[in-house]
Amino acid sequence: MSALPSAAGRLRVGVVVAGDVVAAWIAGLLDDLTESGAVDLTEVSLAPSDSCSARSPAKLSGGRRMLARGDERLFSGRAKPLAPVDLRSWARERGMCVAASWGESPAESAIEGSDALKNTADVVLDVSGGDGSSAPCARARWAVWWLEGAPVRVGDVHADLPEVVTSVLRGSPVIGFTLRARCPGRAATVALVRAICPTHPSSPLVTGVYLAGSARQLIVEKLTNASPESLRRDVSWGVTDRAPTELEAGAAELAPATLRTPSLRRAGANNSIVATSTFFARVAGRQVRKAVSEQRWNLLIGEQAPEQMLPDPKRLRPILPPPGRYWADPFAVEHDGRTHILFEEFLSEERRGRIAVMTLDEHGRPGPAQIALELDSHLSYPCAFEREGRLYMVPENAESGSLDLYECMELPDGWVRRRSLLEGVPVVDASLVEWQGLWWMFASLKQPAGLRTAELLVLYFSEDPVSGVWQKHPLSPLLADVTNARPAGAPFVFGERLFRLAQDGSKGYGSAIAVNEVLSLTPAHFAERRVARVQPRCAQALCGTHTLSRAGHTVVMDECRYVRRSLRRPRADRVLD
Repeated sequence: MSALPSAAGRLRVGVVVAGDVVAAWIAGLLDDLTESGAVDLTEVSLAPSDSCSARSPAKLSGGRRMLARGDERLFSGRAKPLAPVDLRSWARERGMCVAASWGESPAESAIEGSDALKNTADVVLDVSGGDGSSAPCARARWAVWWLEGAPVRVGDVHADLPEVVTSVLRGSPVIGFTLRARCPGRAATVALVRAICPTHPSSPLVTGVYLAGSARQLIVEKLTNASPESLRRDVSWGVTDRAPTELEAGAAELAPATLRTPSLRRAGANNSIVATSTFFARVAGRQVRKAVSEQRWNLLIGEQAPEQMLPDPKRLRPILPPPGRYWADPFAVEHDGRTHILFEEFLSEERRGRIAVMTLDEHGRPGPAQIALELDSHLSYPCAFEREGRLYMVPENAESGSLDLYECMELPDGWVRRRSLLEGVPVVDASLVEWQGLWWMFASLKQPAGLRTAELLVLYFSEDPVSGVWQKHPLSPLLADVTNARPAGAPFVFGERLFRLAQDGSKGYGSAIAVNEVLSLTPAHFAERRVARVQPRCAQALCGTHTLSRAGHTVVMDECRYVRRSLRRPRADRVLD
């Protein structure tokens, strides 16, 4: 196939919407695409009325009507991404006419019918609520994408997405949606990404916002990283109807499984007032716990035999921070014959993190915590590594929009900024490892403020982590999964096998650590499988762990515990990101 027909070599994207009024998150998606600089948003087309989803709104039982009214009253202020936006007004505010061919001059643009998409877009994104089979979609040059299970229509989440309501009522921690694709003119489809999102424990409405935010972030990242080769690979199974190769079959098997969201028919007692009352009792219990307690993070440290891959948290010693501080994100590193623990020290009153360091003595006992690096912005996750006898650190500083490399000239606080590894990319928890002649950087994209989404796992590689250029992996984002995407420490080699640590946020932020064996990692391929899960020590007050690191015989983790809230200190329900 020929190269993409964009003057700047960029992907040409068309979008199909249901009508002149769209959900605010879809308008935001259009903004993201026009401002990305990586794609050309060439047209927006109205879907034929008979092609939109004909799914009838669910009839709400008495208990669900009560839930819907309470949800609207308490959480409507957080549902702005689902609010209606007039597409024509949106276009006029940006100096555009309401148009289909936005690749032309604004004065020549106008939203027309489906004929406007003919031969103008390489990829057509259908966010009309249809299945990608409408007339505008059939005229895509390369591929058609659409969503299943996401709130693409303006309407009531309680009526339009009953599976969301049922998941919240049942207390399910996660819910999923799928980004699907097909080649124009072909019936067979392929699931590009099966995203796993968190549910809000009290609100179907906010859960719908989580789904919408996840879809927006995923689509933008997927489109801006697309290429002709990736588009051909994504839809090749459906186009050729061939058997997948061994690597492809392994990647498909190890992708996040499509979540079984409970249907109304299977919900059974959840449709009753009794089930709804149980839900309200559970919500009330959570609110009482939040009122009387708060979360506090501390460190765990100990020794581990070389033949033991993972630690037993119960055998590690806790290291508690002083009042008003929280310690998390520990990284152990050996340098100049000593073992050092770099970690985040969060100051609760200032709502800001900085990097601190402890040095272990000859008996493995940690010395006092000392400040290593402090800026005006929030710092966390100090991924540290040695290179040619020099000690480096890549702390998270997503507020700056840059991922910077620091070199240690002298411990504890002699850190000097050397360069930016990534600029204009708000990544969090960047984790570096050397493997098979290349350096690899796993990271997650920063979530929108105040919004939980399906975490996106992105990957970069370089020949030299200090002076080399970091290239984005063509399969990024590798995952969209709140249970298995965000890094939880640097990947490590054990028995000539590579393992990747990931945060499992299915039961709340940083609730556990997933351990994945990397089966294939090259500049063109990636595959992994989950092999273990590390949970907090067995105690009622413990609620999470989300970073694990090892250097020699020393292993260090963090853990989160509930402590009684002090009335003299400010509330700090969520102290880490």
